[in-house]
Amino acid sequence: MGNRILVVDDEAVVLESVRKALKGMDCLIDTAADAAEAQTLLRRTEYDLIITDLMMPHMDGLQLLERLRELQVPARIILLTGYPTLETAAQAKRRGAFDLVTKPFTSQELASVVAEALEADPRPGE
Repeated sequence: MGNRILVVDDEAVVLESVRKALKGMDCLIDTAADAAEAQTLLRRTEYDLIITDLMMPHMDGLQLLERLRELQVPARIILLTGYPTLETAAQAKRRGAFDLVTKPFTSQELASVVAEALEADPRPGE
């Protein structure tokens, strides 16, 4: 069985783009349209990797990242953003994100970061 990945984004086209980008990898992909749905899925399933959008209604990606760390979810986390800044990247790293990927991304870019994340230690710094 492959790695389990949860993709969280409020845009269906992004969810589909991530699915297509990771199609050739040995992984099972679940999707959530927002942080609340993601948290529901996380109560039922353990994931190796979570890919989440930064800008979402109600709870953004940084808030979700912080919540996942509070809950001690061991998955590696990649943030997607169409609005990259050094400040955002620094905040993401401080909160334990594996990496930040800028939208629009190519399939190769995303697949490369995902492969690195799946090979990495799930708990950076420990």
